This record gives sequence, C-alpha cells and structure tokens, in this order.
Amino acid sequence: VLLLPLTPSLSGDVYRYLWEGRVLVAGGDPYRQSPSDPALRALRDDVVWPQINHPELSTIYPPLAEAGFALVARVWPTVAGMKLWIVLHDLLLVGVLAFWSKRERGSGVWVLAYAWNPLVLVEYAGSGHNDPTSMVWLALALLLMDRKPMGSALAASAAVLTKLVPLVAIPFLLARWPWRARVLAIALIGTGLGWF
Repeated sequence: VLLLPLTPSLSGDVYRYLWEGRVLVAGGDPYRQSPSDPALRALRDDVVWPQINHPELSTIYPPLAEAGFALVARVWPTVAGMKLWIVLHDLLLVGVLAFWSKRERGSGVWVLAYAWNPLVLVEYAGSGHNDPTSMVWLALALLLMDRKPMGSALAASAAVLTKLVPLVAIPFLLARWPWRARVLAIALIGTGLGWF
C-alpha cells in the first residue's frame, strides 16, 4: 500500500501498459500502431506519454495482457490504478500458493518468503511490472494439473496469453494432461498467439 502512490523507480513499463490500454479504449490497435503514430496524437498527455519506452515500436504484449490494460484504462487510468491491478494479481498468487501449500501439507514459510520478498514488493507495487498477472494463472495451472486437467489447460492458456514466459512450462504440462486438455490448450494458445 505504501509503494502504490510512489513514482516507479526500476522501470517505466507501467506507462506503456497505461498507454496501450488508452489506445484500445479509444478504438486503436497497439499491434499495428506504435505510440509515435501521428493518428494517436490526441491521446498524448503530460504524464504517460513522455514516459513511454520505445515509442517507435508497437506492442509486444499478448492479447490478455492488453485486455487487462484496457480494463484499467476504463476503470482507473492512472499509474496507481495499474499498479493496483498488478498487486491484486500478486495477492491472488499468494492465495493460490498458500492453498497449494496447505493442500500438499507443506510449510507456509515459502509462501511468506515470496509474499514478503522486498524485490517482489518493489517490482510490483513500486514499479508496476505486470508479471503477477500471468504468474497467478501459471500457478493455478500447476495446482490443477493432475486433479482438474481441463481447468489446468484453461489456466495455462491464460498464463501464456498474458505473458509469453509461461510457454516454457507448456511441454511439461502437456506431458501430464490427457488428450482433451492438450487439445484445448493448443487450440486456445494457438488461436491467441496467432492473433497476437
């Protein structure tokens, strides 16, 4: 809570998220229009626009990340609003990890070690990096992998379509899922990344 109102210190990515959400809400396409596109001049302001990194490049974020950016742009289009969106996902991640630890009769110490990690707090609440918006889905996919493979496939697809890093986990998950879950994940991820 103390870090939410602070100016991001480690990165300016949060400004890019805000910009792309703004573009989507205005009917633009961040996949085809870079921030420097003259057609987007009316969206420029004194807070977000000057902080955008690489304004000559279009977006690198998958479709579900963009949907989240657009949601924040509609509800509370500020740095604090975007950081809150990210922190809420991080809190959900802590909840998933705590449930998983309890289910497996593990120690909650590891969950606390993650939740209280100063780097985690500074990166997400302080600088607004959007990693938890994908990590919560990946953790859920791993949690559900054996008992609810279709739910696991949906969660894994959401993870990949929010950030590309969880693609690394897909081969391991595919090996554990039955064929229906494999088909579901491949179809969802293939369609989403094809659009991306």
